Order: sequence, then C-alpha cells, then structure tokens
Amino acid sequence: MAPPIRWREIFTVWTSYFLPFIPASPRIGIFAEAVCIFVQAFGRNRFSDNECGWMLWNLRVEAKMDDMDALVLLKCQDFDPGSANRALAKAAMRLSEHYGIPIIAQWEVAFAIFETDIRWYMAHRHVIDVIWPPEEGYFATYHVKMSSCERMRTRGLIGRPLELAHPAMLARAIPICWKVGVNPVTDAVPFLRFWKHELWVWDKRSVQPWTRAFFPNWMLREVPGRLLLIFFSVFSWARALVPHAIAENLPDDWVAFRP
Repeated sequence: MAPPIRWREIFTVWTSYFLPFIPASPRIGIFAEAVCIFVQAFGRNRFSDNECGWMLWNLRVEAKMDDMDALVLLKCQDFDPGSANRALAKAAMRLSEHYGIPIIAQWEVAFAIFETDIRWYMAHRHVIDVIWPPEEGYFATYHVKMSSCERMRTRGLIGRPLELAHPAMLARAIPICWKVGVNPVTDAVPFLRFWKHELWVWDKRSVQPWTRAFFPNWMLREVPGRLLLIFFSVFSWARALVPHAIAENLPDDWVAFRP
C-alpha cells in the first residue's frame, strides 16, 4: 500500500527547491521503512567530468568489470574522492550497518567506503552496488537515479530507498527520485541550521568548481540549473527549438512535482 501523500512535506521540498540559498528539507518517512540506500556523490578531487567516462571505462575493462578490482586500480592511481564523499560514505556505512540494508552508491562514494575501511568493504561487498558513469556524456543526477532504480529492481527490492545526498543538493534530488518512480525516505535538513548538518562538507580542491563552496560557487550554478530543470519539465517541446549541440547539455523532463 502506497504511503499517503503529505502535502506539507511536498510544500517544504519545493520551497527549498526555489530558495537554494536557504537549504532545507523535511524528514520524509522513517529510516526503518527504507529497503536500500541511494547515495549521490558530491564532487571529486581527481578526473574531470570530460575525462571521467572514458578513463573509468578503460579501468573497468582492465579490471574485467569487477567492482572491487576497479576500486583497487583507482587506489593505485591515488584517486581522491574528496571530503564530501568521505562524509557520505561514513553515513552510508553507519546506516547500512544499523538497518541491515544495501548501499547503491555512485563510484566516488563507493571508493570512499573502500578507502575508509577496506575490511568493512570486504565484509559488506555483497550489499554494495557501484553506479559507474557511461563511457561518454555527462552523468546527471537523473541518470544516477535511473541506474539506482535498475540496481534496486535487480536485487528484487520493492519499497522506498533512503536518499543520501549533500544537504545543499537534497531538495533537487527528491523531485528527480519522484520522476523515476520512487518516493524516498530522507533525513531532515533543518531550516536556518543547515550548516550544522553532518554532511555539510565542501572541498576546495574539487575538480567540480560548484562543489568547492556554497557561495558563490554552488549558487551560481544551482540557481539557473534548477530553473532550467523546471522549464524543460513543463515545456519539454522547447528543446526542439535550440541547436542540437546546445540541447545535448540541457536537462530533459527530469522532475515530478509530487510522488
């Protein structure tokens, strides 16, 4: 039976979505409801977005598509996932251990788990799914959630994932989860106390400039990005009016307005 729609939660999500300079998010559901954990990476300190896809693809081919062997090769290359992903990794490990649920994480966070405690990774390897980017193209949040849902179905899991993301990103991730057909459980990001959240971590060495600092870096990218997400979700036909080279870099119909 689907959980009831809580309009106050939806209102809070969209208020935060349109006020990204005051990150906040309601607690949605309870953690004990979650059947798995979706972990959204936040930045990285090596490999640009342009080189990431083909580099990781070649590395995984060398590792014969084995996740652990690929992580070992990344370790040999001194890959640095960044402090934000280390914080996400520690939270995912703690929640997975406590609730006995699998982790479906982007590769940067999976590496951070491996790097943080290799014994823990080895003991829990069977409950960790690594989301790798495609060989080419930008791997947007929407694509990450689609891949996460596929892994969830492969495991035969039916229910609600726990969405674990940077507090500044959570209000954008939730409507994308709704779009791919899941209503996530989330922790609260307190209004006007967001900077005290354990995941409020920024890394000045990140190769993604917008993840280096909340202001101005994050704001300069996030405000127009969120507006474009809404615009092309409402007016999807508008993509046909712009040149193909530009349209490839624009969001598609990637958000839903309610679960």
